[in-house]
Amino acid sequence: MQTEEITSSYKERIEHQFDTLVKIVLKGEAKNYKKKIFERAAHEIVFSDICDSPIETMGTCDEYMTDYFGFHVDSQRIYIKNELLGVAVSLLSEQKRNIILMSYFLEMTDGKIADRLNINRSNVTYHRHSSLKILKRDMEEMMYGKIQ
Repeated sequence: MQTEEITSSYKERIEHQFDTLVKIVLKGEAKNYKKKIFERAAHEIVFSDICDSPIETMGTCDEYMTDYFGFHVDSQRIYIKNELLGVAVSLLSEQKRNIILMSYFLEMTDGKIADRLNINRSNVTYHRHSSLKILKRDMEEMMYGKIQ
């Protein structure tokens, strides 16, 4: 009977020693794992933390002239990449289109535009404002459908 008690207490002691050893090993492994994570984190950068300019240098995007809307104005060629804006500008009358392109893409003053087109400066201002309203309306219709 005594041998059974010794045996059972001996087994229990061995189990406790094994549990203690496993806990020590696991704590050491957890410590090593955390250390490796911190070392790796010091050398790695999350993509969301990278600003746009280095990301843009990692690859290229092909651009073709067919991706642009081209317009001739005052012996110059103007290209618009935005499809929505390009279509809306192409729907304007030639005079209104030329005034918008000269004003916003060639950065010409109303006086210079009036001289080039042989019209009054006030007409340039009127056509520019009315063209902007037309562009806004047309672009909204293209984006959202017919607006009532």
